Amino acid sequence: MRKTITFLAMFAAVLGLGVAVAYASIPGPDGVIHGCRKNSDGSLRVIDSTATCPNGYTVLNWQQGGITGYEIVTSTAVNPTPVLTGVEHQITLSATCPAGKSPLGGGGAITWTSGDAAQYMSNSAPTSNGWSVAWLGNPQLGGESGDYTARVYVICAVVS
Repeated sequence: MRKTITFLAMFAAVLGLGVAVAYASIPGPDGVIHGCRKNSDGSLRVIDSTATCPNGYTVLNWQQGGITGYEIVTSTAVNPTPVLTGVEHQITLSATCPAGKSPLGGGGAITWTSGDAAQYMSNSAPTSNGWSVAWLGNPQLGGESGDYTARVYVICAVVS
């Protein structure tokens, strides 16, 4: 009985040490998760940062990362001056992410506080560092038939 308890205690200690070593080296100290893809069936296995893939496997490494620093940035303009584009007036407004952050999504809206005019969103798209929205409308767009607020928002984050 005493041998069984001693064996179990030693087994638990070795198992705990093995788990601690595996935990400490996956991902590696550089934040990279190292893996191998079996060429014959595509199965994956994660390996220690100091190990190499066996024959018949292809190295597959990836960063442990994600999205951090999430925030929504808005840009607002009251009765912005439209630009005549053919027979319609266009308003373009942009919102910019802070330095070091990337745009993930965005959009915009026009809210009338008095009056009304027909307008529609003609473009809503990311820029290199933010989001831009354009609206087209009839000649009354631009305050001639009321007051309005144009608003654009962009969802920004650090992407690693």
